[in-house]
Amino acid sequence: MSLLKSLWQETPQPCPLCGGPLDYFHKKAKKSSCGWVCTACGVRYDTMQLPDE
Repeated sequence: MSLLKSLWQETPQPCPLCGGPLDYFHKKAKKSSCGWVCTACGVRYDTMQLPDE
């Protein structure tokens, strides 16, 4: 749950799988805190769907 809260506050923690840095998934139009991707392993974190899982 702390990962989810940090992503919503736009202070991302390292990727829980590999420890790599997280970055915004959508960069062009507008930065949104609901989509993040790990720049090291490529895993995408969608914060709007995480609570359901």
